Amino acid sequence: MGRTVIAYYCSGHGYGHATRVSAFTTHLLELGPQFEVHIVSSAPKHIFSDCLKVSEHCHYRYAEIDPVVVQPLAYRVDRDKSIRVLERFLGQREAKIAQELEWLRKIGASCVLSDSAFLACAAANAASLPCAVVTNFTFDSVYSYLGTLFIDETPSSESSQDHAAKSELPPDVPIPESVLAPLVDQIVKDYRCADLLLRLPGAIPIPSFSPNHPLPAPNWVDLETCRFKPDVTNTLLEPTEALPLYPSVPFPSGQPKSVSRQIRQAPLLVRHPSPDTDRAQLLDYIGVPRSMHSHKVLIVSFGGQVIKRPPGTRTPSAVPSPNYSPPGSTINLQSPTPPTRPKHHRHTSSVASVSALTPSNVANDPEQLHAALASPIRIATPSHIYVPGAPPASNPSSPLLSTVRSNSMGPAFTSFFTPPTPGTEFSQPLAAGAFVEINQPKGTFLTVPYSLPTPDDSAENSPIDADLDVPKLIPDGWIAIVCGVSKNWGEEDLPERFFVAPKDVYMPDVTAMGDVLLGKLGYGTCAECVDSCTPFVYVPRALFVEEHGLRMLMETDGTGVELPRERYEAGDWSSAIEEAWALGAEKKLARRLLGARGDARRRRQGQEMAREFEAWLSLWTNPTATDA
Repeated sequence: MGRTVIAYYCSGHGYGHATRVSAFTTHLLELGPQFEVHIVSSAPKHIFSDCLKVSEHCHYRYAEIDPVVVQPLAYRVDRDKSIRVLERFLGQREAKIAQELEWLRKIGASCVLSDSAFLACAAANAASLPCAVVTNFTFDSVYSYLGTLFIDETPSSESSQDHAAKSELPPDVPIPESVLAPLVDQIVKDYRCADLLLRLPGAIPIPSFSPNHPLPAPNWVDLETCRFKPDVTNTLLEPTEALPLYPSVPFPSGQPKSVSRQIRQAPLLVRHPSPDTDRAQLLDYIGVPRSMHSHKVLIVSFGGQVIKRPPGTRTPSAVPSPNYSPPGSTINLQSPTPPTRPKHHRHTSSVASVSALTPSNVANDPEQLHAALASPIRIATPSHIYVPGAPPASNPSSPLLSTVRSNSMGPAFTSFFTPPTPGTEFSQPLAAGAFVEINQPKGTFLTVPYSLPTPDDSAENSPIDADLDVPKLIPDGWIAIVCGVSKNWGEEDLPERFFVAPKDVYMPDVTAMGDVLLGKLGYGTCAECVDSCTPFVYVPRALFVEEHGLRMLMETDGTGVELPRERYEAGDWSSAIEEAWALGAEKKLARRLLGARGDARRRRQGQEMAREFEAWLSLWTNPTATDA
C-alpha cells in the first residue's frame, strides 16, 4: 500500500508557524510509515530541521505563498504599503494557484494542510483535495485590522525636535473599509475552501469558518481597553462544537463534498526541551561563570537587537536619575531596509514612539549632535531573518558582523533598542515570501533622552544616586541571556551579568531553563513559555490582532506581565521581571519537578491530534466510513 501524500503549506510570517508545523509533522510521521509530508514555505529549510530529520519521507520545497506586512519601524506598520503588497500578491493569485495545482498533481497529494496560508486552501479546492487549516488565527483578520481607528503615533506632547525624525515616517492612517473589503473578501473566500479547522490555543475569531463575529476585525476590539470586547472573549471560551459553521464550498466539479465542515479544538503544538538537558551544562555552554549558576535567569528573546554596557557607570543595569538631563546623544542605527515580518507593538496614546526619545534641551540638528560625539555607538543587525516573538535565524556569513564589531566604540547605553526599518519606496515589486534577507542599509540617527556618565565623570559629579529608585534592566541576583545574536558579537560590551547564547542553542532548552522570559507575543514564544511554565514579560504590539488571543492564552494557561513600550525602551525592566517571578514562581518550580512527565503529556496530546486528523482524512478516502 502506498503512502498518503500530504502537502503542508507553512506561512513565512513568523517563527511560530514553522515551529508548530514542524511539531505536527513530527507527530504525523511518528504514527508510522503511512504518511509522506511535503512542507511548502518561504521560511528557510533549516527551521524545519526537527521534522526533516525524523523521516526520509519528509520533504521541503521553497515557495512564496503569502504576502508580507511592511514595517518602517520595529514598532510601526506601514498600512498603505502593506495593502499594496497584498494587492500585488492577489494580482498573481490565479497564476500561483495554477502553479500549485500542477505541483500537487505531480506529487500525488491526497490532502492539503495549511498554517495558515490562504492560497493553499484555494489550491486544494482547485485540485479537488480536502484541506485542513491548523492555526490560531487567519490573515483575513490581520489585514482587516489595518482599518482600526487606533493610531500608532507619538503623543501630541512630543517636542519639536522630534518632528524631523518623525517626518520621514508615513503617517499612520487607517485603511478605508472600501479599500480593504474587496481584498479581505478574497482572502475569506480562499479560507472558505478549507474543510477542517484544527483551532490552536490562543485563538481569535476565524471568520471564514464561523459567522459569530464577522469582519471587519476592528469591531472585535475595545479601543479604550485595547482588549477584545466581552462578547468576543465569551465566544472564544465556548467549546468549538457549539460554534455555528458556514457550509462547505463545493469542488470545481460542483459535487457536494462527502464530509461536512468541522472545527476541532487542538492542543498546544510546541517543541519540547531535550530530555537530558542539564541546567549547569547549558549555562556552561552559554559561558556563564559557575559563580553565577545560582542566579535567577532572564531569557531575552528579541531578534535584531544589541545591548551595550555603559562605560564608567557604577551600576551597569541602572539608568541615570530622571532629574538629570544632559544633552542627548545620537546613536547610529544600522537598520535593514526591506520589509520585515509583523513586529508591531500595541501601546496607548500616552506611549512615545522611538522618535520621541529626544529631551527638550537637545539641539534641533541631529548632524550637529553627531559631530559633537567623538565616536557614536553603532548598533547594527547582521543579515538575518526577522521573526516575531522569537529569536531570528542568524546568517553567520554576513559582512555586517565584522563591521559591527569594529565600529562598536564610544558611549553606550543600557537601553535595549529594536533597530527600525526605515520606510523607503521599493525599487522593485516586493517578494511575496515573508522571510527576507537583510542588506546593509544607510545609517539612520536616533536621539536618546540622556547620555550615561563617561569615564571622565567623577563619582562626586555622577548624576546617579544609588539611593534613588531608578529604573534597572535586571534585578539584583539575576543574569540575562540574550538569544538571537552571534556568540562573539560585542559580548565584551554587554552590561554586567548579560550573556549571549550561541546561535545554535536549542530555544526550548533555554526557555525551560530560564526563570523569566522577556519578549514579544508570538505563538512560538507563548507556547514554549506555557509548556515550560516560564513567566513571560511581554512588550505589546500594535495593529496585529492575533496578539489579543495570545494574551488570553497567557492569562488562562500561563503567567504574563505586560511591559509598556516606553519602559522597555528606557531599560526599566526590573520591576516587571520581579512581578512575573512572584506570580509564576510556584508553577515554574512545580513544572521543573514534573520534568519529562510533563513533556510526555504534551507529546501524547500531539499524537492524539495526529490520530484524529488521520481518522478525519480516512473519511475522504474510505467511502464506507461515516462522517463523524
